[in-house]
Amino acid sequence: MKVLIVEDSKVLANVLARKIQAIDGISVDVKQNMKDTHIAIESNHYDLVLLDLHLPDAQEETLVDIFLERKLPTIVMTGSLNQELREQISRKDIIDYVLKNRSESIDYLVHLVDRLYKNRMHTVLVVDDSAIYRHEIQKTLNKYMLRTIMAKDGQEALDLERENDNISLVITDYEMPNVDGLEVVLSLRQKHKKYQLPIIGVSTQKENAIAFLKYGVNDFIRKPFFKEELSTRVNNTLDSIENVKKLNDFANTDFLTGVANRKYFYAQGTDYFKKAKIKHESFAVAMLDIDYFKSINDTYGHDIGDKVIKTLAQTIKNNIKGQDIVARFGGEEFCVLLKDIQKEAAFSFFESLRKKISNQRIEIDNDHICFTVSIGVATSPQADLDATIKQSDLALYQAKNSGRNKVCVDFMEESTREYEEA
Repeated sequence: MKVLIVEDSKVLANVLARKIQAIDGISVDVKQNMKDTHIAIESNHYDLVLLDLHLPDAQEETLVDIFLERKLPTIVMTGSLNQELREQISRKDIIDYVLKNRSESIDYLVHLVDRLYKNRMHTVLVVDDSAIYRHEIQKTLNKYMLRTIMAKDGQEALDLERENDNISLVITDYEMPNVDGLEVVLSLRQKHKKYQLPIIGVSTQKENAIAFLKYGVNDFIRKPFFKEELSTRVNNTLDSIENVKKLNDFANTDFLTGVANRKYFYAQGTDYFKKAKIKHESFAVAMLDIDYFKSINDTYGHDIGDKVIKTLAQTIKNNIKGQDIVARFGGEEFCVLLKDIQKEAAFSFFESLRKKISNQRIEIDNDHICFTVSIGVATSPQADLDATIKQSDLALYQAKNSGRNKVCVDFMEESTREYEEA
């Protein structure tokens, strides 16, 4: 996302630019007068403008219109704001206006830019039988860079939710024909927890807030509402679920490699194992271990050892499908679950992976090192996931004992079948 800051205070402009550019994925241009700004917007595409309302070479009455006519999303910044000016700005189709009279305003602006950038990845399902309210909500959300899907009643909303797996937030009215908003909430809460799919309830009746909040909405807004209230509550809700996701990711992720940890693997793998056995679905569990890893650490140091571990994790991650799971079990050992795959295909996958790993070069100073892995694969489900992992461990043990840099699989005549590199 490209942001243009138009601000005649060089100090403030530089502080804002530095803080906003620290957000991954955002670049910033700074202009301090309208002459340079006109040149910039003629030759560049900007996704967002932060505009000082008081520029020495522009009239504040028409300044905002220059950017709105170009359909440039705009946040107005001003050092002072009387009631007349506030009403004038509020009537314009800007994102927000911010007073620059305190240090907290800088933090608010930076957070708002960050929120708008993240909003582009979110889709909101809006459910209301009033076309007027649907339009108003959609217009406000789109202004805040959120994608929207519209439903005119509860049944259509539930159908759309089933068809779209990328919905981040639901905003639903209470009073609707056929399926009302409360039924929508009850149905969605059977599938999604509050932190997985947040819901904001809307109603003209204050007492409906009680039922909404009791049965699973994250927030409530009473009609009629100010656009600023709607946008603030939506942004706060998205902030909250993203913070919960960060905490979950932190709890389920290996700190060094960024792949899943053992706890997450067992939680997800156990659930899948049960379903796969009921459906008679084939899958494979593999243990991977770096060969002679102690020697790598002793020779090149632990920093290079960590680099080898991270390289292996990334290679596995780049080669598995989105449904599969890779986790670091500890040290130089990883476990991989390939879902819905036949036995021979599983062997082919891990044999190909083993070759890719052995052909990699890790640059160190003016030299490089290579490393290999041994892989043990279990394709016959045992009593539970833990027993299946132990089966893959036995296959790994055989791969190590028979020379390393090999894939050993458990599916030939009840004994481990060994495949050596050609």
